[in-house]
Amino acid sequence: MEKVDPQGSFFFRSLPSQGMRDGLCQNIAGVLDCLEEHDFDDVVLETVGIGQGEYASRNLVDTLVVVLVPESGDTIQAMKAGLLEVADIYVVNKSDLPGAARLRQELASILKLKPSRDSGWNAPIIDVSNGKKPSGHDALDEAIRKHKAFVEANVSPEERTQSRKRQKISEVFLSEFEERLGGLKDSAFSTDERDLFDQVLSQMLHSQ
Repeated sequence: MEKVDPQGSFFFRSLPSQGMRDGLCQNIAGVLDCLEEHDFDDVVLETVGIGQGEYASRNLVDTLVVVLVPESGDTIQAMKAGLLEVADIYVVNKSDLPGAARLRQELASILKLKPSRDSGWNAPIIDVSNGKKPSGHDALDEAIRKHKAFVEANVSPEERTQSRKRQKISEVFLSEFEERLGGLKDSAFSTDERDLFDQVLSQMLHSQ
């Protein structure tokens, strides 16, 4: 692959999740590895949504930012056991709209009840809006820079690499498992769960 100019940032979105349950496209870890080889200053990855089970993004990025909008109370409830446990920065977008102050208060209250992190990082809440001055974009940029410096000072490169590798192996295993499961005959599903699991695992172990 031709080397590209590494100066600046790279942002990509709308990569199809292809049925993946974590809001990320298949082999996203490989895509990020490819971009890192070109030494971009920053790579921004946008997921398709949020929820309780979307922890995969935590293993792929150094800084995880969760963006919320007013009137997203149901979203916050769904996040209590999900991304609220792992995000590094929280953004209240369109903070000039009605309900933004309430959203911020609810989010702050939830975070107060959350156990403190072993890492020592306290996740900030940033208000952002194009409809007011200041817009909050500078504050968000500064928060991301501070967290980047925090990670570089407290998390070894080896630990971050291991996290990415763990996610890549998970992607490969789940993809292969679902393919084998989908290829089973209907009669296989009359067995109990343990026998069914053993059948799929046996196919994976003996496949070329």
